[in-house]
Amino acid sequence: METKIKSTPKYKSVLDGYVNVTQYIAEDGKVFTDKSEAEKYEKQLVSYRKWNEIDRVDVSNLNEVGPAIHMWYRPKNEEELKMLKEAFYVGKGYCTIHSFDGKLKVGEWMGCDFIDNGDYHATYEVYTYEYLKYDVMSYFEVVESKMKEKEGRKD
Repeated sequence: METKIKSTPKYKSVLDGYVNVTQYIAEDGKVFTDKSEAEKYEKQLVSYRKWNEIDRVDVSNLNEVGPAIHMWYRPKNEEELKMLKEAFYVGKGYCTIHSFDGKLKVGEWMGCDFIDNGDYHATYEVYTYEYLKYDVMSYFEVVESKMKEKEGRKD
């Protein structure tokens, strides 16, 4: 963060000289006069940049099959995994993890279905890709078996 001292006109009812104002300039050029606000803003910039570095696949234009997951993420390291867990409220009581071992891991694709319960208490259903694929395929195998049974087929 850059710091500058700038002289600005000081007014009461007429020009009363100049006063020096310290300006704090964030890396994107946004100017602040309060150092703590500038530092807070720069931390947000860093977090935003790190969030955008997480591998992701946007599937919002596809028809939903199963949970309403519109974005899949794959953390490359523990820091990215921690960011995703915070975003999905993991460990806060409103989140259920659907994976083979109940954990989320670095290098594993994951998505979150946000469910608005209408009572100011949303729930988050986090699925690993492999778990959801297995779950959906198993569902359709059972459906197909029941259909064949109904039709009297054994194949």
